[in-house]
Amino acid sequence: LNNDRLKSDLPANYTFTIEKPFWYSWWFILLEVVFGFLVVYLYFRYWKNKIEKREHEKTLVNQKIAEFKMTALRSQMNPHFIFNSLNSIQSYILANNTTLAARYLTSFSRLMRLILENSRESEILLANEISALNHYLDLEKMRFKDLFDYFITIDKDIDKNVVLIPPMLVQPYVENAILHGIMNKGGEGKIEIDFKLHNGLIRCTVKDNGVGRKTAQSLKNNKEAYHRSAATGITTERLKQLNNYLKGKISVDIKDVEDEQGNPAGTQVEIFIPYSSNN
Repeated sequence: LNNDRLKSDLPANYTFTIEKPFWYSWWFILLEVVFGFLVVYLYFRYWKNKIEKREHEKTLVNQKIAEFKMTALRSQMNPHFIFNSLNSIQSYILANNTTLAARYLTSFSRLMRLILENSRESEILLANEISALNHYLDLEKMRFKDLFDYFITIDKDIDKNVVLIPPMLVQPYVENAILHGIMNKGGEGKIEIDFKLHNGLIRCTVKDNGVGRKTAQSLKNNKEAYHRSAATGITTERLKQLNNYLKGKISVDIKDVEDEQGNPAGTQVEIFIPYSSNN
């Protein structure tokens, strides 16, 4: 009906559109996909962090166990030397040589203090390691009545008051040089210890002019064989423990030294040591 109340024969048409719900729209579907990926990513990230944290804690525990093992190994390294040193002090006292007894006892107490202090640390200053070596060699010189001379040299590029290395690495090899090389030689012994930088490591060379490994092997008795086996076993186990968590690996190379005629003229040990700095 129009305004005049006249009826039309034509139907009225009205067009309209029903929009889809917003959750069917492309932007919402894209948002759902992105959100789904984000949830999955965060889920896996959470578990990855949790696993990494667990592995990190496990690594720290293993390192701590390794440190405890090495502390125990360090405490086993010198029983033979300590026993002989105490016997030497006693013999000086019995011989009424109080001057030598006092001198020996002073050096011995300083060395024991250094060993105890160093055994608590996983790394020590190179200066402390060299100081312990000096005290040890002085005591052995006194005990064996100047059977040998020793020389310790350090590369000018190494700052011994900054460089940190694992403690008590060199002493076992110096001990072997004295007991199995120099002692069997019988006199005019010489031990050279040299610290140099080599391919990002510190190379410590311990060289003696003793009888060499083959002769020492044929001369040693059962007691010496037991002592050397125990010392070597402890040193090997300690290197294994150290290499479990050090960034670089400690390696040892032992060579026989020969004279111009090809005769045994001593032994040379090279210890390659990773180091850090306290700067």
